[in-house]
Amino acid sequence: MLAVDMSNFTDPLSPTAIAGLKAAGVGHVIVQTVDPPPNYPPGRTRAQIQACLDAGLTVDAYVWLWFDLDANDIERKLHLLDGLNVRQLWLDVEDTASINYSQATCEDKVTSALAACDAYPTGSSGRTGIYSGRWFWLDRRYMGNSTRFADRLLWDANYDDVADARLGYVPYGGWDHPTIKQFRGTTSIAGIGGLDLNVLSVELEAQLNPPPDTQPTDPTTPPTDPTNQPTDPTTPPTDPTNQPTDPTTPPTDPTTPTDPAQPTDRQTPEDWEWSTWREAAIQYKAIADALGQQLAAAQKTTPPAAASG
Repeated sequence: MLAVDMSNFTDPLSPTAIAGLKAAGVGHVIVQTVDPPPNYPPGRTRAQIQACLDAGLTVDAYVWLWFDLDANDIERKLHLLDGLNVRQLWLDVEDTASINYSQATCEDKVTSALAACDAYPTGSSGRTGIYSGRWFWLDRRYMGNSTRFADRLLWDANYDDVADARLGYVPYGGWDHPTIKQFRGTTSIAGIGGLDLNVLSVELEAQLNPPPDTQPTDPTTPPTDPTNQPTDPTTPPTDPTNQPTDPTTPPTDPTTPTDPAQPTDRQTPEDWEWSTWREAAIQYKAIADALGQQLAAAQKTTPPAAASG
């Protein structure tokens, strides 16, 4: 499943624009909770969340950690979410002001901010995840590849333009895989500018869209015991060994292959890496976009041919 994250730099939303997001395969949104100072675009946190919830999208929120500020700044921003059905919180850890502090102090500041976020009620009641990138986390001037937070979910910034959370991840910080992968930076979808494009892990997508047979049941309804249901006393019991068969129906040959025209879980050929046409289309589009960017860059650096005299 695709997801987008948005902030006060994102274009205003409308029901038509959100419908376009959904048509593009977006099923989840992550909104920054921010009340920016003057000279910045005004905050749209509550309006963005409510519009997405009204459209039936699931919504998370993220909050930027300023290393020069204390946890009171986090708590103030979180109150922008009061009364909204936010599923999960994420702490955005990428402020280069961390260069002014020791690694131990940076870790303590992250711990304090996470505690403030964990104390805020969310729909899932889950622990706050961490957004960051390998470039930042590995740098000894910032987080020094700390593994202190490896028990948290990771939202990884990795702009490889590949819409698959399993691909392209190089471990850091003790995390062996990301829960969300931000694979493309500032972009426009369905006429909405100022979005980042993400893809969810298989595990998170399953949580957001559980199959019908795993939906919770009414705990007040007693389970049905199929061995203790009343039968119609006027109906004679069925003897499965003495039922007539249709002589015109040929017996089933277990060695006969199934009809390839019948639907199966796999939609693409067996030697394809992606099992569904949608997944394959997303991957090929990402590859085509990357090739287009490389071609455009090459054309800019190639000197024009000399004119013949």
